Amino acid sequence: MTKHFYIKIEGDLDKTDFNYYCQVGANKYSIDAIYLNGNSRDVELNAEGSPENLQSYVEFLQNGPLKPFIYTFDITEQEVKNLRGFISKRVHKDEKISLFTKLLQARGKK
Repeated sequence: MTKHFYIKIEGDLDKTDFNYYCQVGANKYSIDAIYLNGNSRDVELNAEGSPENLQSYVEFLQNGPLKPFIYTFDITEQEVKNLRGFISKRVHKDEKISLFTKLLQARGKK
């Protein structure tokens, strides 16, 4: 069974390559994700995978070497959207939701 997590991470992320770190973890744990970074202080991830792999991915992100740079880490379970691969987008905060919707629509999901 596939699950979908919306993950919001805030912290001092401009000193890290958090995008690369998220992608390495996604590959390691077979996670499909859309990574949205609007500024240097917050990251939003929409991630899908098996419950076990998602839990391992979350632990990898929360407790890995970039842990000192993370101030808040929030997870919300949402409806599965059948993501595929790892997509990284740098967008302004007010564009994040509409970009996520557009990416899903481009894949034939609404």
